[in-house]
Amino acid sequence: FCIHQTDPELKKAGIRGIAGILRHSSRLVVLWTSVYFSRLWCTYELASWIHLGKSQIHFVPVSLAAVAASVISGLFAQFAFLAVYRTLADELPFEVIFLSLWMFC
Repeated sequence: FCIHQTDPELKKAGIRGIAGILRHSSRLVVLWTSVYFSRLWCTYELASWIHLGKSQIHFVPVSLAAVAASVISGLFAQFAFLAVYRTLADELPFEVIFLSLWMFC
């Protein structure tokens, strides 16, 4: 669920719908940055969650999400490389295994 950033009417409708969406949610995941609380609707979202008596709040720093995406991308690239190589060669030489593991580390 996102709040529209440029259209005032869509922004207003999105902010008004926050509590309704939260009411039907079992946990709140906040992708946190240092400017999270500078936006009033983000503060309202958290206050609404607490007002509804819900307790599961998970703060995930955006920088941590970027690291996780990088690791997942690296793993995907490594497995894709090995899959392509395996289709082109009958056996996988030691050098290729070593190189692919070294690239990931």
